[in-house]
Amino acid sequence: YQQIDLITSRDCTLRCTYCYLQKHADSAYSIEKITQGLDALLTQFDTLRERYQDLTPEESGKIRGYTKGVVLSFYPEPWVNIPQTDKLVREALKVLYRHPYYAEHFMVSMGTNGVRLDQPIPILEHILSNLSIAVTIDGIEEAHDLYRRFPNGDPSWKIVKANILKYQQKYNITSTKITLGPQTLK
Repeated sequence: YQQIDLITSRDCTLRCTYCYLQKHADSAYSIEKITQGLDALLTQFDTLRERYQDLTPEESGKIRGYTKGVVLSFYPEPWVNIPQTDKLVREALKVLYRHPYYAEHFMVSMGTNGVRLDQPIPILEHILSNLSIAVTIDGIEEAHDLYRRFPNGDPSWKIVKANILKYQQKYNITSTKITLGPQTLK
């Protein structure tokens, strides 16, 4: 599968001390340009599939750019602007559905800090069987809250843990992401 990253926001719900991303209030960006780029990429994939349709799976796996499916990854924090993320996912899926092969062979992946999992992104309710969410939790409460705090300085671990436990089955949360720092390794 080919992973395609689609940026949902330039802001975040947390202010992790180690984060490398610059936080900016969301400004309108062109979902149309993003989906045009996605369409162009899927069109290239379709062309390769047609050109090499008679190859065995082993042979096709050696062709650069040939893919058996796509993973649409929405990062860095999809829940920071739910209406914008909902619209982006909907529009990306419309593009995907215009490419019949990939409409049958796709996953949607989201990475989140987990603090707003209790606030639904409406389109996700319709694609649960194709959805995977990875939640960042940096180990035990003490280690997590050392770095992962809200803009007002409040800790986030208890909220994240509660949301993982509550939404683990619904959102197919089977993995976490963790950041280790010098102060968390004892």
